[in-house]
Formats: sequence, structure tokens, C-alpha cells
Amino acid sequence: MVCFFMKALITKLECILRSINHPLLLVGIMVLLVVGSASLTVFFADSRSIDLTGKQSLFDGRDFVRTPFGLMDAYDACVDKAKSSLGDSLLRNTMLPLSTRYEVRDKAYVVALDVDVGTIRNWDNAMIFCSVNPVMQRVTYYKEHYDTESSLLTRSISFIGKLIN
Repeated sequence: MVCFFMKALITKLECILRSINHPLLLVGIMVLLVVGSASLTVFFADSRSIDLTGKQSLFDGRDFVRTPFGLMDAYDACVDKAKSSLGDSLLRNTMLPLSTRYEVRDKAYVVALDVDVGTIRNWDNAMIFCSVNPVMQRVTYYKEHYDTESSLLTRSISFIGKLIN
């Protein structure tokens, strides 16, 4: 149906353009059509708004009725939080698919990231854990755990070992 109307519109435009005898007027109409369509494309394609600092908000302009909040949105929110927390020291991030899930009991997405933090010559491997509320579309829990930190089990065994000696 839309295709039929577009063909009819193009046919009418061709007839109008053929009836114009002035080549300069023809060029002007063509430039106007190109600039107008390019402007409309930019207007409708850029749905995110930019605040005064220039930073784009992650989900501004998003219609969650048409495209519901999903796992990849939770991943994006967690990575955005990690970038805002770590800045340029966040070198790499990878979502761990076996640990990332929707937790029905908490009604939130749990996102686990394997990251490298530091400089290009000296970095540490770390894990980042996020809980993302799909209703509020934001991170409600954020924790960084570096591989250099010992686990609770390791610390407990070390403590018991010191008590025995």
C-alpha cells in the first residue's frame, strides 16, 4: 500500500520536473529535496538526547513499550556504570554468559563481567557484578572484585592456620 503511494508520488514528481524548462530551477528543487530528506533522516534517527556536558544518557528516548528492557540492555547499563566508575582504566570487558541471567526472585538482571583494569602495559584482571532493575532501567548493585583479593575461604584458612601456629 505504501509502495503504491510512493510510486504515484514519484510519478507525479517526474511529470512536474519534466515540465520545468529552467535547468537552474530544476537543480534548486533537487537540492531542496536532498537537503530536506537528509535533515529528516538525522532528526528521526537521533533519538537520544544530549545534556549540557555532551554525555548521552543510555536509555533517553527509548520506548520500552515497543522494545522491552532485556538482557543486553542490562549488560549496557552495567558497562556504563563500570565506565563511569573506572574511567579510562577500563581496558576490556566481556559478559560472562553462564553467570548473567534474570533473577526471578529479585526481579532483576544479574550481570557478571570479566574486565581488565589498568594501563595498556600494566593491568589487573577483575570481575564486576551488577544487579540491574528492569523497571527503573538502572544499576541497583555494583561490586568490583580483583583477582589479587583473596576469597573468604582463603582468608578463613589463613586465619585458622595462624591460630594453630
